[in-house]
Amino acid sequence: MDNNELTLIKKYNQIESIEYIKNKYGTDLWIQVAGKSTLPNGSDATFWVAMLGKEKIGDALKCAGWELRIGDGKPGFISYHTKKQHNVEYERLCDLYDVEPLVYARNFNGIKDDYYEVVEEFRLLNNLYHDTQTNTFLAIKDTGDTEEVIRIKDDSVFINRRYLLRYASAKQMAIALYFSVDVCFKHTDENELGIINLNLNISDDIVADIWGGSGGLYGNGEYSSRLEGKKILMPLLVEKCGYSPYDKKDETKYEDFIIGVDKNGEEIKNTCNPDKLANYFGKNPDAPHYLTPVFFKRSVLNKYVEDHGKFLVSDGGISCGSLWRLRIDNHSTDYVSVYLGDLGNDILFEEQNYWKSFNILIDGKISDVKIKRDFMAQATDPEISDLKFKLTFADTIKKWRTELGWDLFIPLNKNDQHNFNKIFLPINNTQAEFDNLILSLTKVIIDSLNEKEIDKLINRDEELKGGISKLERLCTKMNVTNYKVHIDFLRILQQLRSSSTAHRKGSKYESIAKKFCIGEKSFTCIFDDILKQSINFLSFISLLATLIKNKQ
Repeated sequence: MDNNELTLIKKYNQIESIEYIKNKYGTDLWIQVAGKSTLPNGSDATFWVAMLGKEKIGDALKCAGWELRIGDGKPGFISYHTKKQHNVEYERLCDLYDVEPLVYARNFNGIKDDYYEVVEEFRLLNNLYHDTQTNTFLAIKDTGDTEEVIRIKDDSVFINRRYLLRYASAKQMAIALYFSVDVCFKHTDENELGIINLNLNISDDIVADIWGGSGGLYGNGEYSSRLEGKKILMPLLVEKCGYSPYDKKDETKYEDFIIGVDKNGEEIKNTCNPDKLANYFGKNPDAPHYLTPVFFKRSVLNKYVEDHGKFLVSDGGISCGSLWRLRIDNHSTDYVSVYLGDLGNDILFEEQNYWKSFNILIDGKISDVKIKRDFMAQATDPEISDLKFKLTFADTIKKWRTELGWDLFIPLNKNDQHNFNKIFLPINNTQAEFDNLILSLTKVIIDSLNEKEIDKLINRDEELKGGISKLERLCTKMNVTNYKVHIDFLRILQQLRSSSTAHRKGSKYESIAKKFCIGEKSFTCIFDDILKQSINFLSFISLLATLIKNKQ
């Protein structure tokens, strides 16, 4: 018997497919639980899944048949007869006992496309978010990061093995991974390979049938065989499912941070574990106080400013949705500070580890704003220009809505909101960062000017283009005398945006750059000046709203 003949016999008896099911299927991170696939040996496979009660497992491993066929397990009515009458009852899972579907095969009889749907219980238990663009379902971790749990692609369903086992453990049900593998090939001697009809106990958790012959599956005279059966994955103990109340996290890990220097000039480090810090009530009197300030490079904010879809940096805090909020002192252009105890109390160990990489030893101090807020219980407005700009902008919007009933600045849509959120004093002090800040600022205070509403208030004897020109005309109509400095600022800011971000930098940019002292001062200083002029403009605009209202 030559090698080709041995290869055909091996293929016909599905030796490689059996090895794949035994050693590979169900062991990877992603398990295919529905749909068709091609195995590494080229065989065509169909996969399906069901959840089995513990009492069902013994019988399930005695035969290769599937307890749940594709399309079964839907709600409906069942009929049964007794000696006295015919009964009809509604059932959540028709004709199933101790068996539950994990995936539904939705069929719409050719009117709409068929698709697979993972059961709601699994999606709700894991609180999964459906990303419709990628057709994946995501779990939101405590850190704010996302993790793929379900992938639906090419009419197949894949589930993250860890979440699948957690689900089984929570329900204390086994996972039945069903498979059906077909091979088909031509062979010149139709009697040589014979007929297959075997029941295989492949291992303690795998049972299968294999049958085949000439033309048996496809009726075309070719040899074919089918390997069909199931592989059982047992649940872990319910205590290991990871869901509440079994979701206890390791709360023993806390980072150490630099909090000072000793008499020998060596760094003093201390844990941020709040249970090991002193407070004003006599706790741990020999330990550093909970409110010990810890200082960090301002670049620690990069991660949070850039990922604006997940994080929000605000006046005095960083939040990750509603998962966590870290109270910070961001009222300095040189550094950020956080109370030692807040580092341990407000964020997870993984986040502490990130902050530790930016920890610095400097002679910094808590800002006057934070001192007034935290120790004197005084409501205090921010003094640093970026935070003050955002507060003034919000106040200006409110003033126009209250006084005139409309928005001077058209609200940004959700795809543009990041332009407002990202307006902060430069962190990295680079040209690229500065260009992006200018672009965001102009979108907020120039591109968003409500030209349609301004048009209703001005004299339209001549055609005016652009929000700045229309705002200027409004000021002249209201007989405002001190508007020119603000209009000039808006125009030169717009020119800076046009020459730096909208087009290649050239001689025009060099001319505008001189007006802003670019190249002479740091980008942080320059943008600080721009924000202060923007704040003055917003204050002027607030007064203009009152003036317009009084003249109407």
